[in-house]
Amino acid sequence: MYRIILLPNGDVYEGDVVDGKPHGRGIYKPSYYLEVFEGDFVNGKKHGKGKWKYGGWLWECDFVNGEKHGIQKATTRGGDVYEHKYVYGKKRIKEKVTYANGNVYEGKFSKSEYNGKGKFTYANGDVYEGNFKNDNMHGIGKMTYANGNVEDGYWFKSKFMGEGASGKNKMKAEEKEKRRRDREYESYMIRVRNEVCP
Repeated sequence: MYRIILLPNGDVYEGDVVDGKPHGRGIYKPSYYLEVFEGDFVNGKKHGKGKWKYGGWLWECDFVNGEKHGIQKATTRGGDVYEHKYVYGKKRIKEKVTYANGNVYEGKFSKSEYNGKGKFTYANGDVYEGNFKNDNMHGIGKMTYANGNVEDGYWFKSKFMGEGASGKNKMKAEEKEKRRRDREYESYMIRVRNEVCP
């Protein structure tokens, strides 16, 4: 039976109903933010395929007994597609991003940045596999260029340092220099704040 239900919390459900509960295909409209969910329900819970819009993004995912389960896809206004894997409501660390320009990243994220092991495939055919830090190729990694050239060794902020001990030493020197510059900047900001607010 098709019905419109006003729930005690102010949310609105519109769709198939069995025994007073959402069951079948329906639309769920929460009262507390602008998000409209359209999908399958079983005994009052999301179960099956569903999609919703939030923040200008289109989200799609499968549900099992009210929990996200499977690959969740989020498509931005610009056409980038983010894919996360859920297992009974728990999000896995790895994800995949297919950008509108043809680039693809597969790997770990932390604080919305590439961090950890991953693979970045460029639209031109270049492929980097290895470690990332704060969205940069950083640490041990291998870049295979579309023309067949390979850079396999140590990286610092997406710049190839070299192979073996030599590359590792260059990377560590760059990291040491960065820490020094960061300390100098922090000291400078402390002096500025003390001068402004003595």
